[in-house]
Amino acid sequence: MCKLNYMSQEIAQALGLMSSDMRVKLGSYYTSLQHRYGDPRVYAMQEEAMRVEQAAIGHHSVVTRADALRSAYDHNRSATRVAHDLRMKRHPATRPE
Repeated sequence: MCKLNYMSQEIAQALGLMSSDMRVKLGSYYTSLQHRYGDPRVYAMQEEAMRVEQAAIGHHSVVTRADALRSAYDHNRSATRVAHDLRMKRHPATRPE
């Protein structure tokens, strides 16, 4: 039993050393990735800012297009009214007898 307890302590100590070593290695790997590619949180914030900017540009484009269509419609409608009024003045309506 004494030998078993001693082996479990050795295994526990070895596991602790391996875990600690792996934490250090993963930490340095993560740091090297940040230096190479930047912080993922900053990248995510930049992506979100770009999405917001693209949405604003798209909205402005839609509003501009809608305003242009509304203006063209109003212009065509007023031109049609003027043409109709001129036709009505040239050919007065007569009532059938």
